[in-house]
Amino acid sequence: MKSWIKKATVFLLVMAISLSPVYGAEQGNTYGNRLETVMQMILSNHINADEITPEMLFEAAMNGVFDVLDPYSMYIGASNAESFTDTLNNSYVGIGVSLIQEGDYVVIERVFLDGPAYKNGLKVHDKIVSAQGTSLVGKTPSEAATIIVGEEGTEVSLRINRQGYEFDMTLIRGKVTINAIDQVNLSELYPDIPKTVADQIGFLKISSFTRNVDEELEPILEAYKSEGKKYLLLDMRDNGGGYVDSAVNVSNLLVPEGPVLRFVNNTGREIVYYSELKDPSFKIVALVNRNSASATEFVAAAISESGIGSLVGETTYGKGLAQYLYTLDDGAVVKLTQETFYSRSNKPINDIGVTPDILVEYPSYLTKTSKFYPHDKHAEILEVESILAFLDYEVGTPDDLYDNKTFEAIKQFQSDQKVYVYGICDYLTQDLLNKAFMEKKSEKDLQLDKAVETLMTQMGL
Repeated sequence: MKSWIKKATVFLLVMAISLSPVYGAEQGNTYGNRLETVMQMILSNHINADEITPEMLFEAAMNGVFDVLDPYSMYIGASNAESFTDTLNNSYVGIGVSLIQEGDYVVIERVFLDGPAYKNGLKVHDKIVSAQGTSLVGKTPSEAATIIVGEEGTEVSLRINRQGYEFDMTLIRGKVTINAIDQVNLSELYPDIPKTVADQIGFLKISSFTRNVDEELEPILEAYKSEGKKYLLLDMRDNGGGYVDSAVNVSNLLVPEGPVLRFVNNTGREIVYYSELKDPSFKIVALVNRNSASATEFVAAAISESGIGSLVGETTYGKGLAQYLYTLDDGAVVKLTQETFYSRSNKPINDIGVTPDILVEYPSYLTKTSKFYPHDKHAEILEVESILAFLDYEVGTPDDLYDNKTFEAIKQFQSDQKVYVYGICDYLTQDLLNKAFMEKKSEKDLQLDKAVETLMTQMGL
């Protein structure tokens, strides 16, 4: 117990206001002693003391401390530290696929190299009908993942539908490392683009700034240069960031010499990271969206602000705070926000984001907080109307008022969906709107279309 308190004392100072001064006075003046006193009091006297352990209380106390700091600082107990590190490095225990939803089915979107699924022949577009005997029809990818993911070395039984033919397969779950970078064949997505044009463009998706992402990227860029490519289409949508040094190293491969970002800590101390690339090899069009965050944001800003490329998509998340990781002697990890960072041009990012040069916004999914009726005024009605407009229903300019155009559009949508037609945006209608939006979005990627169009313009086509 006392060894924990010694390690934790520095983090527990903010707890003093919630502790009784009577107990604190009896046990001395340190907050660590006060915490230990309260823990002993609980362990000795609480009605459920036989179900409580010192570890439970200590981790609860630590979580409470970090709850008062900021959204990104946290304490990760030793039992969860390994999985946290795995997440940072894009690795986990499972079968090695990413999933999307198509209609009522959970469908394989990616199969990761050398994972259990890859070794057993699962393919992109395979539908997973059931897992462990539980039907996945109608379930979301995240619901399916809770059944498919498990402990390393354990079995998971799947029923697969491949182009209408169903078969069973049993896989052994294993450690899966996800490539941070995927190469995409532009000609397969846009067969109308002449091959001589497509051959000049490298298309990459960077999903995370893992520890070795720059080592993964460098040989790809070298190959592109040897193939005579002059342009780079870089998809960083839904990239939540990662390691700062990795993102800086990636910037050194793409962005002309000059600042990449500036860090400022709580004393005003500044650290500036630079790119030393004198002769960039590619003009860039980068895709970002509202889920592009943290390190992704300063890389995107450096691409745009350096003049080497353009950004297409949505304003990014707006996380301009840097965290440092500390490993304690029991294996627990502290993630602590210590610096604010600014873009290449010294613009703030936190709570602001990076605005693309060409804005192409998608509506947001409906959260189903309430039903909506004619004459209602609500922020989410804007998203209802935006989805209706995206689905080609006439609503005028989307706003937050449920007017007659919204009413008529909802009635038409309900009729097309073959449900009760009455013009009220109830929970079923919102579910159907989300589903229709997701299906159309997967069929036609307007942001990617605009990025390709932008590249064609850069190429003088």
